[in-house]
Amino acid sequence: LPLPTACKDKDPTICTAIFAVRSGAVAPNSVATNPFLVNPNCQNVTVMVAAEALCPSSCAVCCLTPEFNCQNSTTAAAGASACSDSRANCAQMASFCNTPPYSAVMAQQCRRTCNLCQ
Repeated sequence: LPLPTACKDKDPTICTAIFAVRSGAVAPNSVATNPFLVNPNCQNVTVMVAAEALCPSSCAVCCLTPEFNCQNSTTAAAGASACSDSRANCAQMASFCNTPPYSAVMAQQCRRTCNLCQ
């Protein structure tokens, strides 16, 4: 998966105003093994579409952009043990598992959280 900094925000002014990374998150985000911290507005259902369309880097959703359009790995072993969430914050967004249009993204990135493992 690409790093959140691999893509660029489309409107830096809006991204800074609505989705600015909180000052305490900057240091943890510099460590690649840490979950990437984003502004809580990135998961706010009211502005989530703007987050994905205009601020993919700030909100760590590069994979949702047409430039990346990341696919889940098809090389994982079969079975429930191979089923996992590809996002660190799936549990926090579980309410979107059955909420269109977010349910499609959740089905791709949060399979275990959305109980889609077979």
